[in-house]
Amino acid sequence: MSTPRVSVLMAAYNATPYLPQAVESILGQTFTDFEFIIVDDGSTDDTPAYLQSLSDPRVRVVSQANTGLAVALNVGLENCRGEYVARMDADDISLPERLGRQVRFLDEQPAVGCVGCQTAQFGDAKIGGGLHMPTTHRDICRALDEGRHALVHPSIMARTELVRRVGGYWSMRLVSEDHDLFMRLSEAAEMANVGPVLFQYRVHAGSLNGKNMRSIIRGIKYSIELAQRRRSRRPAIGYAEFTERLDAAPPVARAREWVSAYAKSSYLAGVGEMYGGRVWRGRAKIAMAAALAPKLTLHRLIRVVAGDKRRGKTTVAAPRAPRASEVGHA
Repeated sequence: MSTPRVSVLMAAYNATPYLPQAVESILGQTFTDFEFIIVDDGSTDDTPAYLQSLSDPRVRVVSQANTGLAVALNVGLENCRGEYVARMDADDISLPERLGRQVRFLDEQPAVGCVGCQTAQFGDAKIGGGLHMPTTHRDICRALDEGRHALVHPSIMARTELVRRVGGYWSMRLVSEDHDLFMRLSEAAEMANVGPVLFQYRVHAGSLNGKNMRSIIRGIKYSIELAQRRRSRRPAIGYAEFTERLDAAPPVARAREWVSAYAKSSYLAGVGEMYGGRVWRGRAKIAMAAALAPKLTLHRLIRVVAGDKRRGKTTVAAPRAPRASEVGHA
C-alpha cells in the first residue's frame, strides 16, 4: 500500500445529520492523494452505520469509546501516514480546491509548518463572507498571544512530523485544544493562512451558553500562560492551580469574565440564528451581546463585514442541509 501525501483527520461524535455533507466535501477534492482517518468517538446515533457504509478505499474508520475531541484527535494522529495532516470537522465543508492549494503552499514554503485558509461562515439558510484570518506569521502570533482567533482549526494543514514533535493535542478534557496546539506549533515553525475562501465553517444557534464559553476563554488563557512560561523557561502550571488563581481574583475581574463569556456566547448564537434564517431572533441576540460588550461585538461585526466585501458578495443561499440541533463532543 503506497503512502498518501495527506492524511485528513476528523473526529465524529453523534455527527448526523451533517456528517455526509462533510465527508463528501473531502472525497470530492480535486487533490486525490490522501487517506481519510475518521475517529468515531463513541457515537450513539447513526454515525457508526453511516461510516461503515462508506466504500471509498481512502476512508479508514477508527472506533472507540467516548474520550472527547482532543484525545480522539490524538488517536487519529497516531494512525496518520501522510506527510501532511489536514483537519476536518464533521459538520463543515471543504471547498474542492482546499487540499490541493494547501499542499502546494507547504511544498513551496518549507519554513511554514501549519497553514489554514480563509473561511466563510454558514448555516442552514445562508453563507456569509465570514472571517478574514491573518496571513503572516507575525500577525498570526500576535493574535494568538492576544487570545484571538488566528486560524480556523478544522481548516488547517500541518506537517505531520511537526505536530507529533510538539506533542499533539493536550490530553486533558479541556476545550481550546486548538489554541494550545497553535501556540506550540508557532514556536517551532512559521504559520500562515492562504486564500481565497477554501472552507465553510458551520455556525449553530444556541450551541454555547455562558458557562461553556467561560470554559473556552479559560482554556485559551491557560494555553497563553503555558506559552509564556515556556518562553521565560519557568515551570508549567497545572490547570487546577491556574483556575484557582482566576477564582481568587477581585470580584470586579470575575464579573468582567462572566460578562465577556455571555457576550461572546450571545453573539455566536445570534450569528447562528441569522445564518439559520431566523433573522430577528439573531438580531436580538447580537443586540444583547452589544449591550454586554460593545467594543468586542463591534470588532466582530466589522470583521464579518470586511469578509463580505473581500468576497465581493452578500450572503447567499447555502447548500441544502437537514435542520437539526447541534451535537458535539462530550
